[in-house]
Amino acid sequence: MGLGRKIAMLQVLLIVSFVGAMLLLGRMVWGESYLSLEREEVMNNVTRTRLAWEEELDILGSLVGDWAPWDDLAAFARDVSDREFVEKNLPDAQMANLKINVALVTDARGRVLFAKAVDQEKKTETKVPGALLAAMEKVAGEQGAVLKGEEKLKSFVVVEGQPVLFAMQRILRSDKSGPSPGLFVFAKYGDAALMAEISRRTQVKVAIGEDGGSLADAGREQAGDGVILQTGDEVITAYYPLVGASGEKGLFLVSTTPRDIYKQGQAQMRFFLLAAAVFGVLLTMITLLVLDRLVLARVRKLGTFIHSLIGEKDYSVRLDLPGRDELSGAAAAMNAMLAQIEASQAEITGLLDSVKRELAVRKKAEQRLLYLGLHDPLTGMFNRTYFEEAILRLIASRPKGIGVICCDLDGLKLINDSFGHSVGDRVLCEVATIIGETVSGEGFVARLGGDEFAAVMTDIGEDEVQEASRKMRREVKIGDFGGVGLKLSLSVGWAYYGGSSPSEATVRDLLKQADDFMYRRKLSSSHSNRNTLVNGMLELLKARDFITEGHSQRLLGLVVAMARRLALKESQLNDLSLLAQFHDIGKVGIADALLFKPGPLTAEERKEMERHSEIGHRIAQSVPEFVPISDFILKHHEWWNGRGYPLGLSGEEIPLECRILSIADAFDAMTSNRPYRKAMTQRDAVGELRRFAGVQFDPRLVEVFIGIVAEKAGE
Repeated sequence: MGLGRKIAMLQVLLIVSFVGAMLLLGRMVWGESYLSLEREEVMNNVTRTRLAWEEELDILGSLVGDWAPWDDLAAFARDVSDREFVEKNLPDAQMANLKINVALVTDARGRVLFAKAVDQEKKTETKVPGALLAAMEKVAGEQGAVLKGEEKLKSFVVVEGQPVLFAMQRILRSDKSGPSPGLFVFAKYGDAALMAEISRRTQVKVAIGEDGGSLADAGREQAGDGVILQTGDEVITAYYPLVGASGEKGLFLVSTTPRDIYKQGQAQMRFFLLAAAVFGVLLTMITLLVLDRLVLARVRKLGTFIHSLIGEKDYSVRLDLPGRDELSGAAAAMNAMLAQIEASQAEITGLLDSVKRELAVRKKAEQRLLYLGLHDPLTGMFNRTYFEEAILRLIASRPKGIGVICCDLDGLKLINDSFGHSVGDRVLCEVATIIGETVSGEGFVARLGGDEFAAVMTDIGEDEVQEASRKMRREVKIGDFGGVGLKLSLSVGWAYYGGSSPSEATVRDLLKQADDFMYRRKLSSSHSNRNTLVNGMLELLKARDFITEGHSQRLLGLVVAMARRLALKESQLNDLSLLAQFHDIGKVGIADALLFKPGPLTAEERKEMERHSEIGHRIAQSVPEFVPISDFILKHHEWWNGRGYPLGLSGEEIPLECRILSIADAFDAMTSNRPYRKAMTQRDAVGELRRFAGVQFDPRLVEVFIGIVAEKAGE
């Protein structure tokens, strides 16, 4: 197809496209479709707010349905002077938590016998409005009298221009039998707080209005279900009529919907009109540019491309002249030739790049192997291989004074067993950093084994070596480690050579002297070092559990009293005393996020929490003073019926000391205040012990313990 014919066809195509676009734009119907969508959104919002209002009534009905058939409430309705019932079952906090403003009890004829109101914001009791009492007596007398069985009346009354939602039901016994002594009512104020809550749930701005206006007003119209719509420039306000329990009218549930859909339609219509105008302008410009672009511009492009190719020798470029005319054919042939040249170059370049990449990978691997060959991968310190080579270089350098310091981290195995190897590794890295920062000048530090480090310092005096060793011990002693606040100790030994021509034997002897010195210190202070770590764990346990100290002291008194009542040996009494104080030491190895989780634990989290008895057992095994009670720490969560953990022991398979501790621990926990509940009375706690006797607790020991508690109460 020739160029002239192409130009003619293109002009025809552009004109037809323009006419078609304008015709389609003119036939679109904008306003009606968007108004319909807007009306649908408004009515959906009305429905959501109405359903939210009814849901509030249903919640009240459900609460009343739970309370009304109850023996204690029936008894209270017959004697409303029983303040114990009110304090126990209708405290201010409970009514606030239930989001109830008013609770009422009436007699069978609707007269109010009892009324209590609570300020939801302050959570304190407040005066019940007299107008509300009068309105509820009227409703209870007129409509409550006809309620039968478990029938409920859910509605609202208007008090001082504000709706009060309520639900009432006849009071019955727990077996839902009569006769009914009266009616029970829960009510909440339809105030701004309730409207804000409904607005939050429905995502619609909601309020209570006293006037729905008149249909004669401008912008008002009647919709379905008696809804009145007021259309403004920015919003549409819907008035849904409410009818109270006694047929009261005049209140409306008012929802406000922004006119975003209508505005969006208007904006789109303006956009398309503007687009049509722009399209017309572009069509005119394109027609003027066609001749130049299809003929002359293509020829110029071909010439420029050839000159550029000759000058730059870039065979990856292509000449873009689409079509089936003569120029396009020439461009296609030229592009095919360039593709063959480029393919040949790409093969050569690919081979070169492959060789470069392989060399780079090999070099990186060699550098990594070299690093790992001379460094400890955990701490980043030098390893034993580097240490041995460095000693030989050290001898050749003839230093003036050599100091060798050997260090051993105390209690690493206990840390790994208690907190896991991740904490142990972190501790090693932190201690290595302290040792490395202490060594200055021409010295170096190497990790020789699991918890052993060696430092070599050159061109230094004996006092400086001694001070460096002291500084290492001091910095470790005052530090907090492992991310959990561990207190550690470091065994350090040192040796010094002041000559100027050391031999390899001299340096080896220095290393042996420092190592022997370090082990002598380790042996002489092993008990103190171990106590430092264990005491640090105990401090962590106290910091994690604010009740531990008081709980341990109370528990100690209880188990000692039990031991004496059972005439246990002095050794058993001592073991029980230790067990009372340290039975939960394994909790230091449990994550804080798990220990202080406010909600219930998952099955996986509970399994992790139960590990604390095993962790405590391992800690106790490593401390000679705790070895006698290590088995008790492991088994102190076993149950009499075999459903405890970790071993599932039952009955007298459980050590006597563990059975005694289990009872005393449970009793103290029940009779002590907790953040999530108040303490039980001793009588209630004793009832719980008896209820779980034979299940969790040794039934014989439960009775002995109850006797001790009774005697203390009598004192």
